[in-house]
Amino acid sequence: MQVGACRFFGSVAQVTSEEDTKEFLAKVREEHPSIKEHCWAYRLGIAPNQVARYSDAGEPSQTAGPPILRAIDHLELTNTMVVVTRYFGEKQGVGGLIRAFHLTAATVLKEAGVRQELVYIPIILECRYEQLSYILHELTKAEAKELRQEYGEKVLLTATLRPMALPDLANSIGEWTKGSVQVREAKELD
Repeated sequence: MQVGACRFFGSVAQVTSEEDTKEFLAKVREEHPSIKEHCWAYRLGIAPNQVARYSDAGEPSQTAGPPILRAIDHLELTNTMVVVTRYFGEKQGVGGLIRAFHLTAATVLKEAGVRQELVYIPIILECRYEQLSYILHELTKAEAKELRQEYGEKVLLTATLRPMALPDLANSIGEWTKGSVQVREAKELD
């Protein structure tokens, strides 16, 4: 992308760890060895454990990294990193830099396309037999998947659920059972 006499190059990658972000940034630096400043932003993970970072990489403070991150956030993306490399030309004002970095990031994201992936987290809860019917109804309403039931003295339920559905599910089951059943995120379901 050309803004005045400056050229901006955007690169995008799917990343799942901070190690991935370092590798991608190193790859971009190899592709543009004559440029020392590569501005970047990324967002990893899902709420409430999301991580977002950015770097202005020598550009005036807040003119590169935050606008790149806003482009990622505008599309509600995660596990995404954008690096914008600027080949210097004429000087740009702060407003021009902000617009150029944001537009370059938005353009490269649009060109790359978006792959939608539904994220599910594992949940676990234990209830009495007389509570089971209501709880199964609530799990169905919350669109829980991979439901498993183990019967013993009580019923142990495991499932997967969209992260945004967990607070409402936990609240409704907690209220109905007067706090005797707690829905919590499980570390892993086997």
